[in-house]
Amino acid sequence: MPTTTFDHLTAPKRDRITAALLTEFSAHSLATAQVARIVKQADIARGAFYKYFADLTDAYQYLYGLALDQIHQAVPTSVSDLDKRPRCDCHLRGGPRLRGPGDR
Repeated sequence: MPTTTFDHLTAPKRDRITAALLTEFSAHSLATAQVARIVKQADIARGAFYKYFADLTDAYQYLYGLALDQIHQAVPTSVSDLDKRPRCDCHLRGGPRLRGPGDR
């Protein structure tokens, strides 16, 4: 996980670094990702990257954690919340169709 130094960055700088990580890991696997591309896009020094993250794996795990947090925020926390969300009915002939809470 990122260091406390990363946590104390301004929000715009943290967001810029996070966006650069997302771009890199969206286009390249962890095995082929490069710090050079990340720091270039984020407009930070290579040494700064290593002040914020131990290595590429650490940066990847940070980004993965953010993704999991977003997924968990979208998951309903109760059965009553499920009833308020649109559902998808898949029919053999008609294909998928979204239903609202009032449809049965």
